[in-house]
Amino acid sequence: MTEKYIYIDQNVIGDASDGNFTLPVSSDFDWVYSIEHFNEIKRGGDKRFLTVLSELKARKLELVLDDNFRITGDAKINQFEDPHHLYEKYIQTVDEVPVDENLFIQPLARMLGADNYDTLTSLPDNLERELTVLLGTAGLLDTESSARIKDTVDASRTLVSEYLKDRVPLELARKGLGTHNGRAGNIAERENPLEDLWGLIRDRVGTLTADQFFGFDPIEKQGYENVPLYLGIVGCYTVLNFVGLRPDEGLSKVKRIPAVMSDGAHVANAAYCHALISGDRRLCSKARAIYKYKSIGTTVLHLAPKNELAKPQ
Repeated sequence: MTEKYIYIDQNVIGDASDGNFTLPVSSDFDWVYSIEHFNEIKRGGDKRFLTVLSELKARKLELVLDDNFRITGDAKINQFEDPHHLYEKYIQTVDEVPVDENLFIQPLARMLGADNYDTLTSLPDNLERELTVLLGTAGLLDTESSARIKDTVDASRTLVSEYLKDRVPLELARKGLGTHNGRAGNIAERENPLEDLWGLIRDRVGTLTADQFFGFDPIEKQGYENVPLYLGIVGCYTVLNFVGLRPDEGLSKVKRIPAVMSDGAHVANAAYCHALISGDRRLCSKARAIYKYKSIGTTVLHLAPKNELAKPQ
């Protein structure tokens, strides 16, 4: 029998932990989770999620990396191993070299309308310090890497001083794209929402192609010849929030950004599974739109409130 994998969103695990419903364990399919679940558990400090994953015999999905620790575009789903044990190993690893999440959170929050420019001004110096410590700890800080750090820091200074200096409210930015007043949301349930969305904005984004705009073929490829699908999905999820296609709540609040980033990562991880199940209707809508646009076969299931059965979104 061909194995079926169902990726389970964190909110569903939380509801199961609270006793709102019982998730079945079946020989017909396997529940799947990823390191993003561990990231959320670490932020929230609630290890009850691990008990649910253990009871479900959930299997951990891992992205396949190359010799330089870069995403290859492939993933593997490991055999069951106690999530409590895996989480402790994860904590030990991330605590060896702590990374300042603000390096990623603050710029994204600014692009989504946050009033955080004072914090952003310290970004380049913090970035230089973090990269120096990170590479130094790994024994990789040489002349070449130091030069790359300098280039990266210089680019961050330009980003902050030129592109992020002025705060642009999201609705004003959406007006410039023609997706304001809920126009993007109105097409969310169409057959191929991203194609229709592109029809709204294509004449307003210069020479960009659809894949460039949505993040699947960005102009800046972070050193990749072809950006892996996983990163493309994460980028697209952010773009859909930006343009207003079933946007997540609180996008302009810095404290909400980690959760939004996790949602995008969950959708990207689930692309390697047969189905994604979530209690977040907004996430389901964006996931369905992304999967349709990229011809990804993952079925999106929304677990509705009041113990309704999961159903295709």
